[in-house]
Amino acid sequence: MRIISLVFGSITLGGFIAAACSLGAQEPGTVTVIEADKLYRASDWNAAVSAYRVILAMNPSDGTSAMQLADCYEKLGQVEQAVATYQGASKDSLVAAEAFHALARLKARTGDVPDIIALLNKAIDSGFDDSRALLREKEFTGLLQDPRAFATLRRLFGPGFTGFTTDPSIADKLNGLRLLHDTIRKRVPDAYRAFSPAQWDAALASALARAESGNLDDYFFELTTLAGMAADVHTLVFVPRGSSPVLNRAYPVRFWEFSDGLYVRAAAPPLTNFVGAKVLAINGIPVEQAWKKMLDRVPAENEWDSVCWAQFFIQFPGFFHAIGIARDSQVTWTLQRQDERPVTERFDATDPGGWQLINSSNGIVAPDGYREGHDTKNPPLWLKNRSRKYWFEFLSNSNSIFLQVNEPREDPEYPWNDFLQGVFQTIREKHATRLIVDLRHNGGGDGYLAQALVHKIIATPEIDQPGRLFVLIGRVTQSAGVVFASKLEIETHAVFLGEPLSGHPNFFNSPMGQHVAQALPGTDIMFRVSSRLQQMSDHQDDRRFIAPDLAIGMSYADYATGKDPVLDAALAATPEQVQLYFQDETGRPLPLYMRWRRPSQKPAFVGHQWETLKH
Repeated sequence: MRIISLVFGSITLGGFIAAACSLGAQEPGTVTVIEADKLYRASDWNAAVSAYRVILAMNPSDGTSAMQLADCYEKLGQVEQAVATYQGASKDSLVAAEAFHALARLKARTGDVPDIIALLNKAIDSGFDDSRALLREKEFTGLLQDPRAFATLRRLFGPGFTGFTTDPSIADKLNGLRLLHDTIRKRVPDAYRAFSPAQWDAALASALARAESGNLDDYFFELTTLAGMAADVHTLVFVPRGSSPVLNRAYPVRFWEFSDGLYVRAAAPPLTNFVGAKVLAINGIPVEQAWKKMLDRVPAENEWDSVCWAQFFIQFPGFFHAIGIARDSQVTWTLQRQDERPVTERFDATDPGGWQLINSSNGIVAPDGYREGHDTKNPPLWLKNRSRKYWFEFLSNSNSIFLQVNEPREDPEYPWNDFLQGVFQTIREKHATRLIVDLRHNGGGDGYLAQALVHKIIATPEIDQPGRLFVLIGRVTQSAGVVFASKLEIETHAVFLGEPLSGHPNFFNSPMGQHVAQALPGTDIMFRVSSRLQQMSDHQDDRRFIAPDLAIGMSYADYATGKDPVLDAALAATPEQVQLYFQDETGRPLPLYMRWRRPSQKPAFVGHQWETLKH
């Protein structure tokens, strides 16, 4: 602690230049920023330090290199050098916000609250707005509860910030509902895409009336309903801290709506015997009626996005109380395993709840210790490497490449461009005749990575033709997954199979996907609201999703036995069979940039939109 205090008190803003100029045995000009960045991504901190010092000796104003050098010093425990280098980086306006934030984080280790506040204010003045960083970083734990920091924290967390309390008054709830409602209608590019102004007014009035009598979970779902009305996957209400009283208990089961009904797809002991059971009723209400009540209460970007949210919220007892299915936390489930008589059971909510459960609820995944419905020791191809960001495999039986993009973010151990080089080298060496791109687990990430994949495909004419390129999509495909799907649709000869996406091709987002989290009065519930239209398709394209050219569902039996009917259809399709997906209704060829108007997309339009396209 004492060392850090001395560091901040003695080193000037230009101090990092002196450190950077200590080149040791290296000569200036012998390292490029590309080489240095590669060392940094590989976590080779010592080598990266040497490289960045050379670069900064040649160009001391390179703030990005200074930031990464400072981070290397931090990783190596060299705090004095890190502070000096962050101070120097703060002179570059492009990185000043993050530099001051990093300095505040290091200063927070000393407990010097006035200096921490001063540095945070400099960060905010420079454009820093990542309020969630202060919740993630343990150094700020004490500051979040310090009344001296209130004004600065309110600058970050928004006008709804009243401190990190968890027991909102009725007035807090009413103000929170109004704040969320007003912010969405002011900031979302088209807040009336799915609901009219009158419907918005009515929804707010109903929420305000119910807020006076409901509990904390009820209040959360009132907020969730309003956020969902924005019809935007990125506008949402969430609870960033695991210790929150909101949604703090959950059933130790995971559900999935298969083509033949709602099933328990995974469970923890002692409920593993219910894995594979079909849900027939909830609290005596037939599951079809109960499911409709759930979907109605969680409006979202489209109906498939609502299904994802319902699958997540169904594991919380508070959800059933909020939507009027249950009066308390006790819920009865009528379940039926194959060829067995229905049984009615009560599950105790024994799992710790929290927002983090979305990671094991929004896809075919499960927490450690859960039993899943499929054979996890010998999983089918599409479930084989769910934890990997991206991977591929050559399928010798069909002379095909199966490429799965689960989370499009750079993997330091296998950079995206190196990965793609390996994919397309294999295509050439094996003379592969089919490329199957699986986006069914792709719920978001870095959409900019899509461009490199598309360019590789375009440069491979033996693959970029009807019947040779297939894209598998589903309800989890959203955000960056939509970017990948949209770019493949308008730039290549891809055929789409599976379920619709959970997002519009032209969707709402925040700049660079960086969403500002805002607080709500009297609670640790937070919200974020999109402020930009991210246009990935034609400006006339009003589809609610990209519809699959071949709509193929998956039954529970398919899942449990390891069958993948979507992949099977892609492997069986012929160039002759898929020609109609490149034609209009009269059989005339469609240019790629107009493929959003092909007949298979009719289900993605609302009302008379499809007929309007003909005029």
